[in-house]
Amino acid sequence: MTDGSSDGDLGEELRWLLRDPMPHSLQSVSLELFTWLGIDDELIDLEHSAAASPEAAGVRGADDTTTFTFARPSGDVLEVEFDHESRSLSGQLIPPRAATVVLQNPAVPDRVAESNSRGVFTFDDVATGPTRLVLRDPIDPSSARRTRWVVV
Repeated sequence: MTDGSSDGDLGEELRWLLRDPMPHSLQSVSLELFTWLGIDDELIDLEHSAAASPEAAGVRGADDTTTFTFARPSGDVLEVEFDHESRSLSGQLIPPRAATVVLQNPAVPDRVAESNSRGVFTFDDVATGPTRLVLRDPIDPSSARRTRWVVV
């Protein structure tokens, strides 16, 4: 069974496609899609999330914090604590190192902090809602590592 086209028609169509270059915008989008091939390599997985409760701690008063532990297969760990009352978010990179930390929340502009030599960083007055952190090495800023989105 044939579809009515001949090898000559197919050859002519292929020659036409090769003469007509891909639009630059399509080429740019196509190249950007290749960045998604390694997206899982850039993600820092959420290993643990816990909201502290006064009952569990056996104390009076509210310890209104949520902790998140993110880890990479390489052994790098990111410990984060969000204090709901003060709306502050603090964290530590393990092993300790200096890094640029970007706090992302779709409702507000990105915020930037630098971790100190012990790997500690803090953000005050953090907007609640979906949040993620992006870590950039000061030596190679293009090597960003992102946490998964969490809700604070």
